[in-house]
Amino acid sequence: MLGRAPVYGPLPVPVGLWRPVSMTVIPEVRRVALSTTVSGTDGIVALRADLDAPGVARIMIDDRAFELGTVERIDSAVTLPAVELWWPHTHGRPRTYRVALEVDGTVHPMGVVGFRTVDLDRTAGGAVLTVNGETVFCRGGTWTPLDPVRLWSPEPDLRAALEQLRSAGLNMVRVVGTLVYEQPEFWSLCAELGIMVWQDVMFGTIDPPTDDTYTAAVTRELGAFADAVSANPALMVVSGGSETQQQPTMLGIAADDQRMVMLDSIIPEFLADRVPGVAYVTSSPSSAQGELHTHVGDGIAHYFGVGGYLRPLSDIRTAGVRFAAECLAFAVPPGTGTGGEILRVRGRRRSPPGLEGRDPT
Repeated sequence: MLGRAPVYGPLPVPVGLWRPVSMTVIPEVRRVALSTTVSGTDGIVALRADLDAPGVARIMIDDRAFELGTVERIDSAVTLPAVELWWPHTHGRPRTYRVALEVDGTVHPMGVVGFRTVDLDRTAGGAVLTVNGETVFCRGGTWTPLDPVRLWSPEPDLRAALEQLRSAGLNMVRVVGTLVYEQPEFWSLCAELGIMVWQDVMFGTIDPPTDDTYTAAVTRELGAFADAVSANPALMVVSGGSETQQQPTMLGIAADDQRMVMLDSIIPEFLADRVPGVAYVTSSPSSAQGELHTHVGDGIAHYFGVGGYLRPLSDIRTAGVRFAAECLAFAVPPGTGTGGEILRVRGRRRSPPGLEGRDPT
C-alpha cells in the first residue's frame, strides 16, 4: 500500500524490481505449505508438498528423522513428543526447530518453525493476548522499513534494529497495513529473538472490493505472505488492514455487508488453511462489542489523545483505552532539552539496595 494509501498524501509508488532477484533451477519440491500445532505436550508439524517425480522422502526436524517412504505428493503430519515451546523473550526462551525435507538423499531446507498456542480474548470489550496459557502484556510499536527507498535491508542491519528493540524491553512489533510486507530475514530474526509480530493485511484506509479478479489478487498476495511466514512462531495476530473499518466510521458511511465479506470470510478462511494457530481481528482499530470503530475504550484502539490531540496526561486514564495497537506518545516534543528533562523526571528510577518493590521514601 506504500504510495497508494490516501492518508499519507502524494508519496511515490514503488515501481519495478525492489528486492533481491535470483535465478535458480526449478526445484523438485514445489508448493510447500508448513504449519505447526500443539497437542498437550506434543508438537505437530504438518507438511504439504508436491514432488516432480516419486522419491524416497523423510522429514528432518533438528536431529530427528520421520520416514515417509516413496511418495510423489506429501500431505503428512509428524509428532514431536514433549516439545519445547516458543516464548516471547519477556516470558521465556524462544525455542525454534529447523525443518528440512530429504528426497532421495538431497536435503531441501524448509526453514525454522516453533510451537506455541495463541489466543486473543475480546469477550470483555478489550483484547487480552494469551501465549501458551500465559497472559502477555504487549509492549512495542509499529514497524517501518529501515530503508525507505529500497524497502529492503541487509540481515545485519535488521538484526541490529531488532536487538535494540528487544534490549529496550519491547516484545511486539506491528507491520502496518499502509506499507509493505516484510522480507523473510525479518521473520526469521523475530522468531530467533523472541519478538512477537502483529501483521496487518495490506488494506490501508480503503474499502476492499469483492469481485472475482480482486479477490484472486488478494489470495495470491496472501499466498506469498503465507510462504514467507509458514509455521513461524513469532506471528501472533493478523489484522484485516489498518483503519479499514475506521475510515467508513469517520466518514459516517454505513458498513457494506458485501464489502465486509473480505474481512469476515475470505481472509480468515485463508488463514485457517495456510497459517493456522494465529489470532485474527477484522481490522485495526475495530470494536469488539458494537461500539464505533473509533471508540478507544472498546476492542482494538488507535490512541492519539495525549500526543496527537494534545490532551492532558489525565486523558490516558479517563479515555479508558483497553488495547492500543497504535499509539502516538510524543507528536511534537517541545525541544531537545525540555523533552529529555521530561523523560528523565518521569523515567523509573531503581530503588536503593534492599528496597526493591517498596516505596524508597
